[in-house]
Amino acid sequence: MYNQWQVGTQNQSSMYPKDVQYIPWQGSGVLPECRCAQQSSSSTGERYEAKSYTKRLQKEPQTLIVGDGAVNKTKHFFSENTKVLCFTNDMVSDISEKILEITAEHPTVKSLVIHTGALDVVKQQSEVLKRDFNDLLNKVRCLNTEVFISGPLPTVRRGDERFSRLLMLNRWLKDTCAAQSVNFIDNFNADTSLRQMHFALTSQE
Repeated sequence: MYNQWQVGTQNQSSMYPKDVQYIPWQGSGVLPECRCAQQSSSSTGERYEAKSYTKRLQKEPQTLIVGDGAVNKTKHFFSENTKVLCFTNDMVSDISEKILEITAEHPTVKSLVIHTGALDVVKQQSEVLKRDFNDLLNKVRCLNTEVFISGPLPTVRRGDERFSRLLMLNRWLKDTCAAQSVNFIDNFNADTSLRQMHFALTSQE
């Protein structure tokens, strides 16, 4: 009788679903053990982690604006999907040195706007400034991100010479960005500037 019963228990595993681990009873008083609850708990935990990760990504910025003191006052104009990083005393070479590290820290960013160069103009070293901008452009071109270079802001109250230098930088940047297939925001043209900034902010949608 015992041998017949034991043989019967070996066939009971076929009665259980595939996700159930069947352990034959050996007469110790312990019933067959089922692993369903443990597997179900594990699946639930994985789904919860996936949802939490998705929600966290949704809160991360999709547009990143990096620049000198000029961008600091723009923080209140953008939605929570846009993050503004202001480096008040940074020149083009400083931004260029840290831009790859900054973008690596924000993997969800799809649009990057860079505004810099005003402090460099004061030094009146146009060739050095062009070299630094070229270095910056070479770095951002390798990013899997839509990049926008925001040109200098026109100033009238600081004299004709400064305005002239800013205008020349704007023209050179516009041509250089076009040659390297990088988006350029022309702040000397108000209508164009608004359209380009709107595109930068909505291109992640």
